[in-house]
Amino acid sequence: MTIFEFLGLDGNFVVLNVLLQVSVFAGVALFVAMRFKHNAAIRYAILYPAMLALLVLVAASIAMQTGDKKLLYIPLAPANLQTEVVIDNEIAAATLAPRELASTGPHLVELELPGPTIFVSISAGLLGPLWRAFSGLPLYLIAAVIWGGGFLVLALGLLRSLYRVKAVSRQSKRLSASDRNALNKVLSNNLPAAKHLHYRVSEQVDSPMLTGFIKPTVLLPTQFLAGLNDQQLKNILLHELAHHERRDVLANFLQKICLAVFWFHPLVHIMDRLISRAREEICDNYVLAQTEAVSYGETLLHVGAFSQDKAKGFGNGRGYGKRDDIGIMQLAVGMIGGEWKLEQRISELLSDHREKTMKLGTGINHLLQLSLVVFSISLAACQVGAAENEPLRDEVEVTQLTQVQATAQVEPAARAEPAEQAERAAQADRAVQVQPAEQAEPAAQVQQAEQVDRAMLLAQASEVQRQDDAGRLQQDAITEERQFRRLQQELNLKRIDLQQHALEIESRVRGSIDVEEIRRTVASSMEQLRISRQEIDALVGEDGILNEEQINRIVAGALAEVQRQLESIDFAQLEKDLELSLDILRDKLQGLDLDMESLLEDVDDLTTQFGAPATPSEDAPVPL
Repeated sequence: MTIFEFLGLDGNFVVLNVLLQVSVFAGVALFVAMRFKHNAAIRYAILYPAMLALLVLVAASIAMQTGDKKLLYIPLAPANLQTEVVIDNEIAAATLAPRELASTGPHLVELELPGPTIFVSISAGLLGPLWRAFSGLPLYLIAAVIWGGGFLVLALGLLRSLYRVKAVSRQSKRLSASDRNALNKVLSNNLPAAKHLHYRVSEQVDSPMLTGFIKPTVLLPTQFLAGLNDQQLKNILLHELAHHERRDVLANFLQKICLAVFWFHPLVHIMDRLISRAREEICDNYVLAQTEAVSYGETLLHVGAFSQDKAKGFGNGRGYGKRDDIGIMQLAVGMIGGEWKLEQRISELLSDHREKTMKLGTGINHLLQLSLVVFSISLAACQVGAAENEPLRDEVEVTQLTQVQATAQVEPAARAEPAEQAERAAQADRAVQVQPAEQAEPAAQVQQAEQVDRAMLLAQASEVQRQDDAGRLQQDAITEERQFRRLQQELNLKRIDLQQHALEIESRVRGSIDVEEIRRTVASSMEQLRISRQEIDALVGEDGILNEEQINRIVAGALAEVQRQLESIDFAQLEKDLELSLDILRDKLQGLDLDMESLLEDVDDLTTQFGAPATPSEDAPVPL
């Protein structure tokens, strides 16, 4: 007898209730916490107590189901309920016919029960008895066995991690004289509160980490302090001091215990990662309260680079392997973790949206914790269970009473005469034949009801299809009307484009024929002739006699200049430019004619389908 049977509970519904309640509680906690994406203190204050409250939720749920106390009860319809059938050997020997006993072989027994046929194998084997014992367990016991196996594996992992942390702490060494001097210099000037911590170096760690519940110790990698300046060392010590003051080593241990209990639930694993990340963000806020974000980001980069180099050294066979480091990090809070990438962590340090709150007030913390406990207990009182539980219990009691009465009649029946046994067997056969006939009428009614439901569903589907078709036709009409309006707008744009092309061609023609240049050339020639005439007049003496040689020379020079000016005009190029401008004008006009014809055809088609729409006025804007 299991503990649930002893308490009078249905184990399957207990497991189902716990699973549903844990899922709802974890989902609500994650949803509320993610509303405060930039405030790590609020996220931690919600998620960490919520993870511990999961244990309260499970205990309260089992206690309330044991005491039959419910705040909200959701009945579930029973489906194919199986009842336990116990067949006593003497009863079976007395009631089964000799032919039936003879047909029962030593290897396979077929039991005819309501529902699917059950085959019970009796063949011997190494794993056969164990498998039959496991598969014969109720569903909640199978789930309990699987959960117990997973919990045992994770619990052993926690014990191994605890042992490894202690072993690494024992094997660590004291600081060298130079490292101790550098550390004392920073501690005495800036961090007197961190003097009571113990500092040791170890070859088996790749980044600074805090260990120990009773004797807190900061483990530093070997040769780590040599590459740090005073500001970087101060940032690292501030981060580890924040972990110590917050008691994060103990909090992390309790967190991993809860994770081992609820290892099967993915939402709990998400909560675990977000809690670890929020813890590191809060310790980063401690550092940012005393230093600049850029300086602390450089410190993280230095530590990350050193950690990667150290990890490569682990992979080459020096120190412990990477798997051992993961085991140590499980119960030790380190400066570099795997919660999120280092680049993202540094970018969040420099973000303007970051809330640098380090902790909430005591009153707010207590209020959040009380709210989570009240919510968990209220959720534990919301349960699901079997519908019509009492009638089913009455049916089981009637079945048991019938079995008892049948058992009381077995012994006289075994001593009855063969004729009486045959008569009783015939009556049993007639009863078996009558039972299907009595069950036929409810089955027909159920089938008729199913047919009516199917017809109603088909009618509803047809109505929905008709409405969809009408809506689709209306949408098509709206689309065609919009297309018609769009074509009208394109027609107006083509008209404007035609006017712009005409102006452009005119400007090109005017640009090809440089009339001003021709005018300047002719004017220059006329000016040259005028100058020549003035020179000739100047050569005329008082006696009116002209020097013929000089006149000929002046006239020849003027004619040569006029000829040169006229020859500078390229009439062939002028003719080509005119032809080119005319060709461009001709092509543009042809293209515009084709576009106008296409638009007019589209307008005619739409007018044929929908009729001519009302022509808008010239002042009205063209609809889009």
